[in-house]
Amino acid sequence: MKMDNDSVENVVQKINDAYSDNFVKESFELLLKLFGNILKNPTEEKFRVFKKSNEALKKKVLIIKENLELLKAIGYIDIDQEILAFNGNNFKNLETAKKLLEATVDNITNKELAKEDLEREQRAAETNEIIKKSMLKERENQKKIQEKLEADKLEMQQREKPIDSVANQLSFGMCEKKLEFKSSGGGGG
Repeated sequence: MKMDNDSVENVVQKINDAYSDNFVKESFELLLKLFGNILKNPTEEKFRVFKKSNEALKKKVLIIKENLELLKAIGYIDIDQEILAFNGNNFKNLETAKKLLEATVDNITNKELAKEDLEREQRAAETNEIIKKSMLKERENQKKIQEKLEADKLEMQQREKPIDSVANQLSFGMCEKKLEFKSSGGGGG
């Protein structure tokens, strides 16, 4: 089965539409390794053949039925029930599929990064809001404290100042008088 570029794009799009981004990304990343190995070493048979019973391939690639359609469309054939192999030397479809898978993986990665950026911005906005509320509450508390200090200061100023005590003239009790003696002219001494 030979496939043109539009058909490869259609299958890739169908896979991308039918499955979650995480699932598609994991699947396509493994296919990209397989395709890359073939393109780097086109004559190495070990890179052109894989077993359908391989756990990683079963869990990540063959679980998506359209991936088998894609593999066959770009030149893979069933050798038997167990073996799938890249047949022939038409690397154009393989290269086209590789580019499409890379673009899809990049797109998914960019969406993930954009989502992470959005989540990070939301967390930052939430944190800023918490800080803002905390600062407003702190300002209110400082304002209340300042108002209380001003009220206490005013209260202290308005209290009666103590009157300085002044000694009163007493009309009773002992009076101190200076005694003066008149000299008599004679006397002792």
